[in-house]
Amino acid sequence: MMRFDRFSERAQDAAARAYEILQRYGHSQVDTEHLFLGLMEQQDGRVSQLVQMLNADPSTIKTKLDEVLRASPRVNLYGTGTTAQVFITPRLKKILDVANEEANRLRDDYIGVEHLFLSITTELNTPAARILKENELSRTRANDAIVKLRIQPVTRSGASDQTFYHIGFGAKDFGNSPPTMALLSGDPDRAKLIAETYLKDVTMLSEHRGLNSYVGTLPSGKRLLAATSGMGAPSLSIVVNELVQVGIRQIIRIGTCGSIQAHVKPGSVVITRAALCRQGAANDIAPVEYPAAADPFLTVRLAETAKAMGVDYHVGITASVDSFYEGQERSASANPNLMRWLQGITEEYRHLNILNYEMESGTLFKMAGVYGFEAACICGVIAQRTASESVVLEAKANAVENAIKVAIGAAA
Repeated sequence: MMRFDRFSERAQDAAARAYEILQRYGHSQVDTEHLFLGLMEQQDGRVSQLVQMLNADPSTIKTKLDEVLRASPRVNLYGTGTTAQVFITPRLKKILDVANEEANRLRDDYIGVEHLFLSITTELNTPAARILKENELSRTRANDAIVKLRIQPVTRSGASDQTFYHIGFGAKDFGNSPPTMALLSGDPDRAKLIAETYLKDVTMLSEHRGLNSYVGTLPSGKRLLAATSGMGAPSLSIVVNELVQVGIRQIIRIGTCGSIQAHVKPGSVVITRAALCRQGAANDIAPVEYPAAADPFLTVRLAETAKAMGVDYHVGITASVDSFYEGQERSASANPNLMRWLQGITEEYRHLNILNYEMESGTLFKMAGVYGFEAACICGVIAQRTASESVVLEAKANAVENAIKVAIGAAA
């Protein structure tokens, strides 16, 4: 389903129309053309105004979209006696992601119909793209028309431009193309590695408190933030709160973890779809019962990328706990006398089909649900708890490299 938490009223109306259009044509998945037609069918719609400003005929475009949708296969959504579940296509998911980026680029609080239209103009070799090309509706021309049509931009709250105390930077430091996605690592050296190895035109934003942050550009042209959360959920909660305030709307945590299942080997990666959250910071954000679930689209993107790259990966549930020693039932520590409720907990988690231990994802996912951003987590496996409590140092470099390259691939 489309997420409306950042949509303007007109954008919400266009999304609702897209679902109505899907039903009209008997389709099972909402695609770009459904949304495009929804934008065009709005009464006194801004997109129709834009099209007319660019010397194109809205009626012609609606006719062409109608032809495309009529040619698409129909399905019986309502004759089976059950309620069919409707999904959006990966194409449309990408359009929504780009619309979010366009809103941030224009420094707007909400995703409006103009951002949706701009994002559609970025498609290539699709039915919508062909219709736009036939009518000479390029992204550049559309963007210029939007600037002219606007009386004044709807700017974000001034708070986002301030330099935030902990992360050491504000939205103003991003320049004219602010990123909307962050790759978040606990280790500042990992954030630096990501920036120096995978990004170009890199700017170091801050090294304040060891929370190193860098902004740069992927080979695809997408702007990306490589940031540091520090160790543990309390530190992460501070960093994530401030990142959201400077405009970050998608976060992929890249971490390390310890496997508690024999088949999850060191060197592989775990992609967390949900977390058993045993963290005090999370309880300050939402009730204990509140689900700690990853964004399904980002999670699938990570899994598909790992598969395409040939990386050994596992998708499942993570035990996200506060402490490295007692909380993960390690007896080889300064405190070998574990409380009774922790003795045997790893075996219990193993029987619950939990894959691994780590220390941040539960709080990250609860924050995503409450704050309204998208979050995912991928961790390189560096310990095999069915064999030993120790970190397998010879596997760490490969595990971390695998996690980073999958996250980069999914972000591109």
